[in-house]
Formats: sequence, C-alpha cells, structure tokens
Amino acid sequence: MSTPYKPLLAVVKVGATEIGEGLTTAASVSFKLDADEHYGFGDGGKPKIIVGNKHQSGKLTKVFIDNVYANLVLAGTKVDVVIYPNGKATGQPTITVKNAILKDFDFKATQGAIEAEDVGFIGDEVVTGTAA
Repeated sequence: MSTPYKPLLAVVKVGATEIGEGLTTAASVSFKLDADEHYGFGDGGKPKIIVGNKHQSGKLTKVFIDNVYANLVLAGTKVDVVIYPNGKATGQPTITVKNAILKDFDFKATQGAIEAEDVGFIGDEVVTGTAA
C-alpha cells in the first residue's frame, strides 16, 4: 500500500539521548502565535500590535520508545522533538520543539519497547537549525 505523503524523519530526545532514531516519523507540526490589537485614545485609529501566546504542537505518526525510557516518557517527562524535513544528512534543516510533552497516543508493547502511533505533543519553544 502506498503512502499518500512522505513521512518526515524525526527523533525524540531525552536529555542528549536520541530514542527511536530511524524508527520515528512525523506527520504534522503546527506553530501558532497570537497577536492582539490594542487601540488607545488619540492614536489616530492606528492599533498597537502586541505579541500574545505561542503554541507549538504536532503529531508523530510513529515513535519507537525502548523500555529504558518508556516510563519517563509515559509519565510526562519533557523531551525535545527534532524533525528532519530533508533527512538527517549534515547541513540539512532541523525543526526542534523544545520541552515537549508527549500526550494522547495509542501504543502497543513489543519485545523490549513500546511502539506508539499518532502521538500528539506540545512544547514551549521552537528552534530551527541544521543537522550536524
């Protein structure tokens, strides 16, 4: 069966340790920034734009978490989700959602690991960079 989209390579990092490398894929990432308009007296109708709340969330299609880290991740330990849109080769772009909590997911236990699917996550910062 063919896949209607090319899944994005991703990893989940607990500290400096990458878990699920080569077995984790991302389906979507969403970044939102609220902006508020404030009008004051005597400003000639020109609003003052104020940056509001930031929202970083996404969904991982599949995550492979070995038993060493499963209890930490299932308990809500903050992780970094690193997405490699063009692969993991040196110099390719990366998108990292920092301090993410993996939430709502379906999983099945396999020998020595947990294979989670459709994993939603939210984080508090987005950093772009390049793969080393």
